[in-house]
Amino acid sequence: DLKIYLDASVEERALRRASELRDQGRTVEYLDVLNDLIRRDTRDAQNTFRAADAVALSTEGRSPEQLVDDIVNLIGMAEQSSG
Repeated sequence: DLKIYLDASVEERALRRASELRDQGRTVEYLDVLNDLIRRDTRDAQNTFRAADAVALSTEGRSPEQLVDDIVNLIGMAEQSSG
């Protein structure tokens, strides 16, 4: 029973989201995306529950491949400790 909480700064998430929207052909401004995420995070903070035993894993500046490697390693460690 491994719980992983993926996290990144609001600035990093805004950069990713703006890039994703631009790749879809939409015209967006980084600051608009950033402000939207800040509003959403403020609203979600009241409703979000993170399990106390979750492993926090920052996605900041990391590729999907790096994150998958980390998650696979965490799974292996959890399996070893559970015997």
